[in-house]
Amino acid sequence: MINSDADEFWLSERGDLKQALNDMPASCDALSAERVNFLPRPMIENSFFADVMIIRERQSLTPLGEALPPKVCHRAFGDILVGQGNHFVGRGGRWLDAVPVPITILHFPMRSYHQFANKIVKGGRAYERNANLHLGGTWRQLYELWKNGELEPYYRASVPDDAAIERGLLDGSLVRDERLKHALLKLRTRSPSR
Repeated sequence: MINSDADEFWLSERGDLKQALNDMPASCDALSAERVNFLPRPMIENSFFADVMIIRERQSLTPLGEALPPKVCHRAFGDILVGQGNHFVGRGGRWLDAVPVPITILHFPMRSYHQFANKIVKGGRAYERNANLHLGGTWRQLYELWKNGELEPYYRASVPDDAAIERGLLDGSLVRDERLKHALLKLRTRSPSR
């Protein structure tokens, strides 16, 4: 089972996703996949995000400056417990060890400002209703920015200009990655089978 967010795309590094999962040993009940963040780019009217957002970080961080944690997928057990953020899973009263899998999650957390603000407001309101203050630190911080009228400047500061992109590509901190663009283009242009 893959528990995925709407802004995440799971991509096998070898063959297709089904094959990558099938190749894992039967003894593995949970698998860990690394994530990489794609940078927001100025969106031209009617542009598709995957056509425009083709630059990613080589080493991705959370908005709090911590290493972006991997996500976990698991076998379809009826008693599985999925932890906060899909970062760990458990069953039988214990968390399962997750084995790394050759799958990368392409993460597009910030597309347009409208999309980003909508996501932060909805998630922030949900966490605001949750009494456990140990959950959702990033969401809570970004929601506070929104409530204080500071989310849009935060977003604008997160959109690198062309010179910053070029410097990042030259120094290796950024990578051009068009895998999602090409995969979705294949799906969009494929004629339906009859």
